[in-house]
Formats: sequence, C-alpha cells, structure tokens
Amino acid sequence: MNRIKRQERGLFLFGGALIVALQIVLYFHSGAIWRDEIHSVVLARTPGWLGMFHSLQNDSFPGLWVSVLRLWIDAGMGAGDWWTRLLGMLISVALVAALWVNTRWMGTSAPLLGLALAAYNPAIFYFGSSLRAYGLAVFLIVLFFGVVWRVAEEPRASWIAAAILLALLCANSNYQNSYLIFAICSAGAVVCVARGLWLRAGLILCIGLAAALSLLPYLGVIRAYSAGGLIRQTPVHAGAVWEQFCEAFDPARWILAPVLLLLFAAVLALIVVHRSRDRAALYGGLVITISGAALYRFALSSGLPTFPWHFIPFIGLAAVALDFALDRFVCGKAPLRQARLAVAAVLMFACAIPLWNWAHLRRTNMDLVAADVASVVSPRDFILVSPFWNCFSFRYYYKGSARWSTLPLIPDDQIDLEYDAIKPLMTKLNPLEPAFAKIRETLRHGGRLWVVGRMPGPAPGALPPTIAPAPDPVHGWDNVWYMQVWAMQTNYFLRTHAIHFVVVPEEQGRPVNRLERAEIAMAEGWKE
Repeated sequence: MNRIKRQERGLFLFGGALIVALQIVLYFHSGAIWRDEIHSVVLARTPGWLGMFHSLQNDSFPGLWVSVLRLWIDAGMGAGDWWTRLLGMLISVALVAALWVNTRWMGTSAPLLGLALAAYNPAIFYFGSSLRAYGLAVFLIVLFFGVVWRVAEEPRASWIAAAILLALLCANSNYQNSYLIFAICSAGAVVCVARGLWLRAGLILCIGLAAALSLLPYLGVIRAYSAGGLIRQTPVHAGAVWEQFCEAFDPARWILAPVLLLLFAAVLALIVVHRSRDRAALYGGLVITISGAALYRFALSSGLPTFPWHFIPFIGLAAVALDFALDRFVCGKAPLRQARLAVAAVLMFACAIPLWNWAHLRRTNMDLVAADVASVVSPRDFILVSPFWNCFSFRYYYKGSARWSTLPLIPDDQIDLEYDAIKPLMTKLNPLEPAFAKIRETLRHGGRLWVVGRMPGPAPGALPPTIAPAPDPVHGWDNVWYMQVWAMQTNYFLRTHAIHFVVVPEEQGRPVNRLERAEIAMAEGWKE
C-alpha cells in the first residue's frame, strides 16, 4: 500500500508540475489582454475606490476580483500588461496548491482525479488564467468545500472562522458562487442531520447565510445591471446549456465529460448501496447534485447567453467533490487505487496535447489589428468597429490619426455606455442612416473606409435581411441578431457603392482564439 501511495504522490507532483509548465507557456503566448480583461483592468484603474465600486453595475462580478486586481496593478507601479497578466497565471497555478491543501484538511490520499478533471480541464486552464474572476472563484470554492467538511466533522473555532472567511470571499468573487455555497452548506447540513447533529447543521447553514448577507450591498448593482440586461438576453434552452457545458471540455470532451458522468454515477451508487451511511459519498454527491441543478436552473431562467467559462467554478467543485466522495471507498482496496491511478494518468496525458495547443493560442489579435490599421490610415479615413462590443478593446489599443466609431454610429462620449448606448438605436427605423452618410462622405472625398471586427455579407446576388425596430416580432431584443443584420446591410451597402471593397488577408502563423479574432476590411472610391 505504501508503494501505491508513493506512486499517487509521484503522479500528483508530476501532473502538477506539468500543468504549471503549461501555464507558463500560456503566459508567454497569450499576447495582449482581450476585451473582457480590458474591462476588468479599466474598472480596476477607476479613480478612487468608491468610484470603482460605483462602476460595478457595468461588470458581471462582485467587488473582490477588481479589488485584488487593483492592488496588484498598484504593486506593479506602472508595469505593463505583462505584469497584470501574471496575476491570472499565479491564481491558476494556485489551484494545484488548493487541491493539495484540501487533501491535508480532509485526510484523503493525493487528489489525482481532482487534478485531472479540474486543473487539466481546457476551460479552467485557458479562461481560468485570464484576468477575470473565474480562476479566483474556482480556487476559493475548492477550499470552501474542504473547510465545510472540517466543520461538519470537527467544529473547532479555527475551522469555523476559516469557513466564514472563505464563504465571504467566495460569495464576493463571483455571483454564481452563491449557488455553489448553497449546495456545499446544504450538503454539509444534511450530513450532520443524518448523524443527529442538529446544532452543527444549523451552524453550517448560518455560515452560508453570512455569505448571502454579504451580497446585500450589491442589490442596487444587480438591479442596475438587470435593467440594462434586456438586450443581452437571448433565447436559452436546455440543449444550448448542455452544449456550452460540453464545450468547456473541448477538445477533450470525448474523454473528460464521460469520465465525469461515470464517476458521478459511481458516487450515486455508493449512496444507494450504503443507504447514505457513507458520509463522504453523501457529501460529495449532494454537492454536485444541488449545485448542478441550481446552476442549470439559473442558466435557463436568466435568459442570458451562456459560455463555457461560466461553468468553470462548478466543474472545479464537481471534480473535487467526486475525488473526495470516492476516496474512502477506494483507499482500502489496492486494485481500485491502481485503477484510479491509471484513470488519472490517462486523463492527464490525453489532455496534455490539447492543452499544449491551447497554451499557444493568442487571446486576441485586436492589438495587432489596431496597430496595422493605425499604420496605414490618414486623417481623411474613417473606421467602423463592428460588432459594437469590440469598441472597448479597439479603443484600448488604437493610436492612429483617423476617427472611428461603432456600427451603428455612437457619439464619442457614449461609447463607454456600450449596451445602454445601443439600446435606443435598436428601436429606430433606420439606425444605419448616419453610418451610411458618413461612409458616403468619406469615400466621396477621397478617404478610405476601414472595418475592424467582423462584417459578414449576404450571399452573392441576395439582398440583406431586414429587422423591425426592437422588440422585433421574432427576435425580440436579441442584440446579437441586430448586430448581424446591421453588419450584412452595411456590407451590402459597401459592395454596392464602393469601387473597391476588400477583406485584408490575415497574417498566418499566429493562432488566435476564434471568439476574439478580428478582421480588417477596406473600401475606397464611390459609385452611385
């Protein structure tokens, strides 16, 4: 058994060292900070702490992350984006340490499955190391899972204090963590009730209540964000949520997702066979079940678009819960420990190559695009940024002489409003008329029109689609559809009236995250 224990620790050390090495490679190949990261950095640099917290209504996280980022930026004393990005990498690497700390707290063997399913998950690896709150959220929720178990087993003052502190930090790192905190505290309380420890169960629920109360100051921020969220909403159905969840495992979903589901089925089987007497299996199984159901319900009811990175804290928590739930059943049986060792090794090596590719993926090319455009434009030219949500990153990097705006045109002093500036334009009958007039003026006077971002066009010979003023009878307030229609209408206008309209070929050899890859198009000359 000691030999197996050494093998487990050896694999954990090797797997941990490998993921740290891959994170270092990603750090050096990430390139510039991308759109959402810029939002975090600009928010963290807001003059004054009160001003920063007042601006949280424009962000999707509570105040902990931007506070940590602000302190980190100040510590860098004017260092560039390389210093800022270092924080994301360090937090992501700290997840490996959190897994090991949990092992010490909970008295389990090396967390091989937790390492393989969490640290080697592509979404956690790539997006968890970005300058957003997801990496911090998963790091804290993993520790909270372990400390609540300690309170359930041995409610010493030190464990209770640690649980309260982590509950507050978890809740204030990511709004979605509130569902995970609820699941952990509910599962811990059930484990205590099953043993007749009612006071201990109440204590754990009070820890969760403290986390909930800490979010009360954000009610105004949440209301303000929700009020502007009408045009962010898109039709959401169960299939779309499941697809985004599976995409969080890409390109290794063929092995990670099935293993995760099979291990969860094994935990449920343990609970049934042992009639809930296996406390570890009961705790882990309930945490996954409650948190998964709550998160799924939120994704369906919110109407907001779901992306793979939204599942990062849940995937990290589920991985740790599965590892813990199965550990006590496996540890006394050498064949099962060898099987777990083999499964973890296969998962790590199966994910290592995809993660190597992710580690060489630039997070955005907007800095390169903005520099390319700035090097060739003249004051007579005009730049359109489409879709409008690219304006934040373009403004961050663009240093050229030509004026620019979004599509549709937004006054310069309203660009910071983003969705709030676009919403009134969605209600207009001809929101593109000012943009068309500006294109006409620029091309007639010998200037060039540049398009940065994406501007797809209708099929050759086809007319562009139309859309009614919001709310559209079919698409409602779906801003993505409005952006697509406006882009196709503008593309058609340019192809009809510009003498030359070309898409500038992308430079090869620099892979870029497909969600943040911008293109350049140029139009010149005018014909009626």
